[in-house]
Amino acid sequence: MLTPGLESSAGLLCRQKAGNGTSEQAARGWLSSGSGSCQLQITQTFTVDGYPVLIMSKDRNQTGTKNIITINLNGNQASCPTVTITP
Repeated sequence: MLTPGLESSAGLLCRQKAGNGTSEQAARGWLSSGSGSCQLQITQTFTVDGYPVLIMSKDRNQTGTKNIITINLNGNQASCPTVTITP
């Protein structure tokens, strides 16, 4: 059975003129006020019966066992997520 998973090491990094932070509370405050920017990274994996699945890009040029999904937030705006296949 194919089982998608998200690693608990998802990262959140926020920047503001006054400094940096990694907490969700800092992100909400800075983004809602329009005074900061954040980048959220999520690592996605897939397994079949407990074994890792090799992921391949549509053009077959990239392979790996993880998707790194990145979303950039600036003020009240978010970019479309980008997905990068990694070993």
